[in-house]
Amino acid sequence: MNELFKYLIESSIIISVFFMIYLLIYNGDKNSQFNRVYLISSSFLAVLLPFLKIPILSTQQIEYTTSIHNAIQLPEIIINDNAIVILSQPQLTLSSIFAIVYLTGLAIFLNRFLFALYHTFKYVRTHSNDSIKSNNYTLVYTKGEMPTSSFYRYLFWDNTQVFNEKETNFIIKHEEGHIRQNHTFDIIYLEILRIIFWFNPIVHGYKKAMMTVHEFLADEFALASSNGQGFVAILGRQVLQQHHMTLSNHFSKSQTVKRIKMIKSGKKKPAVLRWAVMVTAVITMFYFFSCEQGYTINELIAQDENLPALGEGWSYISTESLSPGISEKFNSLKVDNPFIKFYVAKGITGKTADFNSKEILAKHSLVTLLFSTEGESMYVILGKIERSDLDLDEAVPYKNAEETIVEELVFDMPVEEEVAEDIFTIVEDQPAPIGGMRAFYEFVANNLRYPEEARNAGIEGKVFIEFVISKDGSVTNVKCIKGIGQGCDNEAIRVISISPVWKPGKHEGKNVNVRMILPITFKLGGS
Repeated sequence: MNELFKYLIESSIIISVFFMIYLLIYNGDKNSQFNRVYLISSSFLAVLLPFLKIPILSTQQIEYTTSIHNAIQLPEIIINDNAIVILSQPQLTLSSIFAIVYLTGLAIFLNRFLFALYHTFKYVRTHSNDSIKSNNYTLVYTKGEMPTSSFYRYLFWDNTQVFNEKETNFIIKHEEGHIRQNHTFDIIYLEILRIIFWFNPIVHGYKKAMMTVHEFLADEFALASSNGQGFVAILGRQVLQQHHMTLSNHFSKSQTVKRIKMIKSGKKKPAVLRWAVMVTAVITMFYFFSCEQGYTINELIAQDENLPALGEGWSYISTESLSPGISEKFNSLKVDNPFIKFYVAKGITGKTADFNSKEILAKHSLVTLLFSTEGESMYVILGKIERSDLDLDEAVPYKNAEETIVEELVFDMPVEEEVAEDIFTIVEDQPAPIGGMRAFYEFVANNLRYPEEARNAGIEGKVFIEFVISKDGSVTNVKCIKGIGQGCDNEAIRVISISPVWKPGKHEGKNVNVRMILPITFKLGGS
């Protein structure tokens, strides 16, 4: 849901900037066709640009990956220091409130749109006997029930209003202009945009601006076959009644003063200026919202709070810049140790002070995996364990300018089982414990204990346990993706690992592997 809100905000910012540019530069310009293209294309780009993420300006990039855990999240359970497990109650978060408000507004605007659409087509269907088909449109007589207007290929004519032949021809030509230029599709598109971005008043301004542009274009179409004097007189009368059928183009809803001024002015901005402003605006929005600036190595290192400052003369470097010899050893380490994040440091032989001590590295959960010299350069590959339930063996000692490679890393528990087939995160039928969720939580309550080590140290917090319910219902691939240590992570892993068999999840009628996440809160002082 957070990603949805981020997208809506970014799109709203873009569409607001584009509309401000329209008001400052294009509004009132004689070239109405260009204005129509601008309003449609800019609003479409506002919808599209936040989806595009293109990395630019990236210099050397360090190997820096973040695990994204897509899974079905179960309700949180809480264990207190008396070994009592409590199922947490769902809470209304700020994100949930925003979601409720947004979806409510969306539903209201969607219902209004569908009602208007239904009302229009119903009117056409019920008045089919009062309609006359021509080559370009179907003329529907409204008998005063709605004003003269147009929608798609239908021209609604209020035959209770009295016009002379010349006036009638002007108005029909105007509405025919709407029909021939397919203005209805613009309005429907902007209505959909209003439904999605109902909270942004600028989007509503887009529709109003487009309807004004439509009137200018329809006026131009009508004037192409006549002089303008009589048409201005018709605009001045404005004798037709108002009606609130927002999907149609109304002759009577015209902004009379603006239309008369547009007919008489004939001013157009230079084409070079129009296109230069539009292209500049698009490039600017593309840069700020679709281009992700790459990080330099120092910026990436600065983002990691658990990396130490290096010794004098040493600097972190990109793994992509390693020489073939060092790169081969580095890749071998990666293959053998899938749970480790790697960092590479480089110094210069004879000009670089000793590297950080083992004690400093240990404070940051780092271990030296490779120390090697190549020509005048010295390289250190550091490993940082990614899983709180695993511990590296003692750091291997090294000597300056002498190569040392860790051939094997020893973990405190077996390597995680592999699930050969795809793991699903969205399925038609979710996995369920045999006997229901209550039975599963009772199992956790009877087996999970607050570790003595954590209790004595005053450690409390939330542990996230990820596991896979395999096709046969067994609980596999149990691991801690975020923990608090002091035995809590291992205790949670132990209990989930011995969980009874579940009813497997199903997708398209077949049993599938499904990833789950269970938050477990260890809380002191409970009763």
